Amino acid sequence: VFGFTLVGLGLWRAALHTDSVAAPILSDRSQAYMVTGWVRAIERSGSGYRVNLRVTDMQQYGETLRVEEIPFAVRIKIKGAESLSPGQDIRIFARLSAPPRPVIAEGYDPARRAYFDRVGGNGFAVGKVQILETQSPNLSQRWSKTRAAFRARIIRRIQSRAPPQTAGLQVALITGERAFIPEEQVEALRVTGLAHILAISGLHMGLVAGGVYWALTLLLASIDVLARRCDVRKISAAVSLIAASLYLVISTGAVSTQRAYVMALIVFLAIIIGRPALSIRSVAVAACVCLWIHPEAIMGAGFHMSFAAVLALVTVYGAWQNYRPPQFNPGLFRRGVNGFTGLAVTSLVAGVATGGFAALHFHHISRYGLIANIAAMPIFSLMVMPLGIISVALMPFGLDGPFLMLMGWGLSKLIAIASYIAAWPDSFISVSGAPSWVLAIYAAGFVTLCLAPRWNKLIGAGIIALAISAWVTGPLPNLRISENAELTFWETTDKGKIIYGRRLRADGYGRDMFLERMGESGAELTDFTEYRAECDSQACTIIIDAKRISVVTEPEFLREECALADLVILTDRPAGPVQRRDCSDKLVDLRALSNKGALDIYFTEDGFKAKVADPLARQKRPWGQRR
Repeated sequence: VFGFTLVGLGLWRAALHTDSVAAPILSDRSQAYMVTGWVRAIERSGSGYRVNLRVTDMQQYGETLRVEEIPFAVRIKIKGAESLSPGQDIRIFARLSAPPRPVIAEGYDPARRAYFDRVGGNGFAVGKVQILETQSPNLSQRWSKTRAAFRARIIRRIQSRAPPQTAGLQVALITGERAFIPEEQVEALRVTGLAHILAISGLHMGLVAGGVYWALTLLLASIDVLARRCDVRKISAAVSLIAASLYLVISTGAVSTQRAYVMALIVFLAIIIGRPALSIRSVAVAACVCLWIHPEAIMGAGFHMSFAAVLALVTVYGAWQNYRPPQFNPGLFRRGVNGFTGLAVTSLVAGVATGGFAALHFHHISRYGLIANIAAMPIFSLMVMPLGIISVALMPFGLDGPFLMLMGWGLSKLIAIASYIAAWPDSFISVSGAPSWVLAIYAAGFVTLCLAPRWNKLIGAGIIALAISAWVTGPLPNLRISENAELTFWETTDKGKIIYGRRLRADGYGRDMFLERMGESGAELTDFTEYRAECDSQACTIIIDAKRISVVTEPEFLREECALADLVILTDRPAGPVQRRDCSDKLVDLRALSNKGALDIYFTEDGFKAKVADPLARQKRPWGQRR
């Protein structure tokens, strides 16, 4: 009964939160607007930048929209956006539409992410930015602008004092703003499994708050009178909690950062009230608090990976404390060995715990991730982050320059390690995707493995093995049809897999997501009209696994092609009712794709089965309704 009560309470909270963040969303059709607002954040978008703009006013055709029609925020791709600063008021003429729907079946849903971020429109600027001087109408907006402007000053300070080649990384580690990191550095960190250092999460919060706690405890313990009269750990915990709160304020305040802050809050409160700081119970409480604040996080990779790492580390170190022999007054050499062993075990456990979730979410495995973490994390933990903390503390006094330079030197060594390991052969392994239910089974097995007593852990291992078996043996789609009727398919030959497309520049993002799901990320495309299809003025015909596929441009040719082919794709315009009836369920045209989104096609003995990117169940969600 208690379990059912908790489930019901969670569903109630999820529904309440979904309603509370509801905000106007623009039409699916791109239209021109004059948008006024202030810059919440600057985000990287491909090779450029986009501005996350908190909207205060919006006009169309010279008329101001009604309040109930104006989105809370929009994202606009602006040329030269990196020169803007958070907190600035701007006005821009832009073409905007609703956030896009998924481009592959069971894939990432940008509209869902935007809904919970209260972003009601995406688009690009078609005019120059006008910088305004306005006053926000209410206290909440004034506080948000002040915080954004404060963060912008810190960012500019770091950029002016830090080494140019590492300034972007230093900005990311201190403030969480990742828009200024060079692409080659991001790629090196991603390939080597070190990209987790870019997201302010438990590691960063632990180093900041834990570093303050350790240093302050050491300092207070050296004051004999104070150490004898009170528990200096509680004083250090209270000050460390303040430090963690300040770090939360100057960071982006993302869900991962809030999750790390909640965990730090629970740990330090446990120290203050005399409870065990790290235990399975504290992890469970942190998870419940995070899900109460952001119920949608339960579907996200960040939630899965961060709590998987924490849960695994607490479980392993709990067992280690029970079985390792006691050591009294270890020497300097033994302390060094213990420190390296602890770092290696931490990297191994966290890497194994998060590796499965990372592969299921992002479809890749960093082959040398353990080596990279063992080589780079001492620099990060013992040099980079402590220097970052000191530099922020000394910024008000103008003494941060030397520490930022030293922090940059440490980061340059870390990037050198990451770049060296990334160049090793097969350092980045792509894996195919799996249905969402495989992720659920894998997570259930992982939790059982960590929480079950003794031999019952084998049940969790068995569940994980079952999920991996279903993942490996699951079918992959034979071809993809994009929302604008672009065809992509693959076949295996003696030379390996060959990926075919038609217009290679069309459907770029969707095709990349499809290839990533297939485990073929980065594969080169071949134009099937030149090498794989037989084309005439009427249609292009392709034979795939004994199935005849016809790609037709004009509806007049449908009758003949539908009589011969197993699947007919009409690319240029939708079919009429008579032509649709003649083709029955063989036809895929722009009308069907407009309603359901892109299709993943699986061949069967009886014909084919299609998985849609925008199923009816999603269209009933607040973020999936067409406008």
